[in-house]
Amino acid sequence: MNTLYIAYYTIKRIMLDKRTNIMKILIPIVAIVILGMALKGSFELSSMDIIKVGYLNLDNGKQGETLVKILKEDKSIKELISLVQVDSVDKAEKMISDNKISSLIFIDKDYTKQIESGEKSSVTIYSSKYSDYKLTVVQNIMDSYVNIVNTNIAVAMVTGKPAEYDSSSSIKEIPISINGNRPKAIDYYAVTILVLSLLSGAAFGCELVGEDYIGVMGKRIKSTPVSPVQQYAGKMIGACLSNFVQGLVMVLFTKFVLKANWGSNIFIILAFTLLVAVFATAIGAMLCIIFNDVNRAGALSSLLVPIFTFIAGGYVKIDFGPIKYLSPNQWAHTAFFNTIYNGDQHLVVTNVLALLIATVVISTVSIILARRRTN
Repeated sequence: MNTLYIAYYTIKRIMLDKRTNIMKILIPIVAIVILGMALKGSFELSSMDIIKVGYLNLDNGKQGETLVKILKEDKSIKELISLVQVDSVDKAEKMISDNKISSLIFIDKDYTKQIESGEKSSVTIYSSKYSDYKLTVVQNIMDSYVNIVNTNIAVAMVTGKPAEYDSSSSIKEIPISINGNRPKAIDYYAVTILVLSLLSGAAFGCELVGEDYIGVMGKRIKSTPVSPVQQYAGKMIGACLSNFVQGLVMVLFTKFVLKANWGSNIFIILAFTLLVAVFATAIGAMLCIIFNDVNRAGALSSLLVPIFTFIAGGYVKIDFGPIKYLSPNQWAHTAFFNTIYNGDQHLVVTNVLALLIATVVISTVSIILARRRTN
């Protein structure tokens, strides 16, 4: 019962500060609108430019010439890539480094000989590891050509005649609608700024929990029959609900007013919102108990939250590679986006479990430390 009383009066006191509560909701919403408008263009699809690809044909036979001829003259391929002849692999590597070409198609001198003798033959593709979709396009084109060659060889072995291949008959254009499957700027920042705002509640949780453990008020409370667990639980419930209400208002406002896409199941989104709110409050409480200083703990949490947000691409959509998975923002982003856009549900479960386990561990550490200092 003491826990419920502490939670009730914590929430009541928080609600009395109307100005702070309004600003905690208003500022993130303004940030969502500004970022959504300013970076709108970076989330819109644009036409793909023709990719410049180098080629070096050292083949002594006809198969290499045939491959180059197809790549240069096939209409469907010409819409995707433009071939540039190079003199050597070293020169091609320099051109790739200078972004003059995206990759190099290298045909070995024994290419025709290997095909005619039935040996394993291959075409080598050199590319920068940062070529993103461009390398994928070139690889798909070459995979298609290899399939054609293999088919011709198989047919020739059976019938004694080479197979005729019409590239135009194998390509069918089917328009695909991506509406609702790709976030717009307002959709993206509705999620990332929500997570940022919820994690910023760590400083607020630090302040509330600090009242019970630090200073004159903390000494008075420690002299009462209320156990550290009850104190911690009561303050946590009050701070978490306050943080969650802020997130709830943001989700509903962005959904119905800004028309942000939150998917088809709003209740799962709100459950994730509550989980992140609890996680943030638990971190704030733990820092406060560890440092035994509200100011130092609050300053550290205020420093960490923007760093975590930046690493997870919360401000600007940048991929920092594996390091982003150290950020709790990334865990939350993954759970939210894969739920909204019907992505990999295994990733949703994994990242939700990461937040749950981290919350339990952090809360356990906080309670143990609080008990020791009380005793």
